[in-house]
Amino acid sequence: MNTVERITVKHLNHASFLITCGQVSILIDPFFLGTFFWEGHQEVQVDNPDIKLEHIPTIDVILCSHIHGDHFEIETVSSLIQRDDSILIAPENVILTCIKAGLKKRKLMTASIKEPFPAGHTIIICLPNKGYENEVKCSKLSFLIGYGDKKIFHSGDSHGYSESWKEYRGKIDLACLWCVKTEEMIENLQPHKVFLHHFQKFSPGQFSCNVDIGRLMESLQKKFNKVIFLNPVECDTVIV
Repeated sequence: MNTVERITVKHLNHASFLITCGQVSILIDPFFLGTFFWEGHQEVQVDNPDIKLEHIPTIDVILCSHIHGDHFEIETVSSLIQRDDSILIAPENVILTCIKAGLKKRKLMTASIKEPFPAGHTIIICLPNKGYENEVKCSKLSFLIGYGDKKIFHSGDSHGYSESWKEYRGKIDLACLWCVKTEEMIENLQPHKVFLHHFQKFSPGQFSCNVDIGRLMESLQKKFNKVIFLNPVECDTVIV
């Protein structure tokens, strides 16, 4: 493999991934605090990893798939923009929240569906989640990251496969997929490798979480025996 085209993908926590493409570092769905407000109550992560910003390298681009607190932490985004002068790409409601909080407007970019955003030699493409394809201003995103001939996909919280993804069928080197409607996404995307996310234990856990990752992987492997499934609990980093 040409080292110039090497991509490192590290699962940090929940749906949060650190993707390094050459000299460009991309952080997806930052979730560091281990707690967020959800439908009238506080959800608290059980045994959340001790992730500290000082341990995270310089971040060039932050991607937030949607406004839910376990995918968008205004505190973390603000800290990284101040520390690294990062650019945030996110749906409009996330961007408006950041503007209201006083973040630099020049570092905030509202996602444009299927419009490539260049970051060095890396290309980032925002795609809609299933059921959000017809929104004028899409509020729930998935991401396609291309570097050299490699492609990484992050599903966000898509409730299954979106037809807007079909041009990437069979072309995804690594798909980071939510543990909901996972079979549907794999069946249609046909990725070469899969990292699962959104499985950790929360209390009271009144949303999609608390998944037995080992059992789910075993079930998926039986059905999709040509796909390589990576267990982020056992090994959180892969080089693509």
